[in-house]
Amino acid sequence: MFPVSFGLALGSAATACQNVAIGLRPDKSAASLHDNNRRKMTAMINKSSSHGSANLWLWIGLVAVISVALSLRLQCALPFAALAALAVLNLRRSEGLALVGLAWAINQGLGFTVLGYPHEAQSYAWGAAIGLAAVGGLFAGEAVRDVLRGQSFAVTAVAVLAAAYTVYEVVLYVATAWLPSSDLAVSWGIIAQIGVVNAVAFAVLMAVHQGVVALGLIDGRRSA
Repeated sequence: MFPVSFGLALGSAATACQNVAIGLRPDKSAASLHDNNRRKMTAMINKSSSHGSANLWLWIGLVAVISVALSLRLQCALPFAALAALAVLNLRRSEGLALVGLAWAINQGLGFTVLGYPHEAQSYAWGAAIGLAAVGGLFAGEAVRDVLRGQSFAVTAVAVLAAAYTVYEVVLYVATAWLPSSDLAVSWGIIAQIGVVNAVAFAVLMAVHQGVVALGLIDGRRSA
């Protein structure tokens, strides 16, 4: 019985060693399949990210165009504070600057080519002042947003819009110390009227933005 038992033991040991060896041997087909799946997943993620980014920049362009069209339709100043607040609450800084800058460029381009702005130094200077005021409003909105982190979105949104509009108007008022302007342009009545326009534009743009987000065309709040 000993030789048989010893032989069975040797056989079991050999089988165990073979199993261990097989287990340690890399499964090339499984590894290849895993790599292929990982590459496909990465490609899908990159494609989705690229598609979402393209939609976002398209949306930024459309918002800029809509804002300019709205200002022309109402025959009033472009609602830069509303754009700045929208950007602060929903976009990254670079995207917000792109939105405000694009709207400013379209506004100035139409002004000098369609609306007959005079090609004078003071006209160009006022254009630059408006652009500076819009960017200042965006930065002011960011500062308020950061201070109010943890507060309700409604409170933050109102405060951000108020800060953006206040800084926008202050910069323009300061510019009147060097640039020619009428007293009517900086009167409280005009400031209040443009403030209402910005409030309405902000509400409309926020509603449209949330609708686009709900449709899955762009991501939600990306501010940072």
